[in-house]
Amino acid sequence: MNLHNLASFSALALTSAWLAAKPITFDFKDPKSINSIIFQMDAPLESINGSGQGVAGKVTFDPAK
Repeated sequence: MNLHNLASFSALALTSAWLAAKPITFDFKDPKSINSIIFQMDAPLESINGSGQGVAGKVTFDPAK
């Protein structure tokens, strides 16, 4: 098997595995109220900093989209 065939086979295998992947849901449960988030944005005129506590909820990642 030459290098070109190996690369083609690898790309096909990875693509088919990626398309067959199911959505993954992450649940950010926060029973102890310790989850927090910090963000910082730099813009030409000003910087914006912020934070939040008690972050909870669900995020779904769908690799097919």
